[in-house]
Amino acid sequence: MSKGIGSGCVKLRENDEILEYSYYCYDLNVPEHRNEERVADGVITIRKTVREDLTEKLMAELLKNGTITVKNSSNCWAEQNGVDYMVFPLCLRILKGYHEDGHFPERCSYCV
Repeated sequence: MSKGIGSGCVKLRENDEILEYSYYCYDLNVPEHRNEERVADGVITIRKTVREDLTEKLMAELLKNGTITVKNSSNCWAEQNGVDYMVFPLCLRILKGYHEDGHFPERCSYCV
């Protein structure tokens, strides 16, 4: 059975230095966080120096040192150190896509 929460992102731009995604999140169990329109007003920016495999510990360091920055979605309902909790699985999927085929994905999603 699904928990009814998830997130997704779409690549906005990419150049030699920066990768930027808009993202949305939702919680179908809480009316004010349903985000049925999937409004993607959050932003994930990744400096392209990040090529190594991500772990949660490493991602925390990359967020701390500014290699990954996040503007939380207006539908954010849970944060870890000021960052939308639903961003973490998206970052892992973005970098996994890069490791699998050498390209950053155009979009990805996470549903629980």
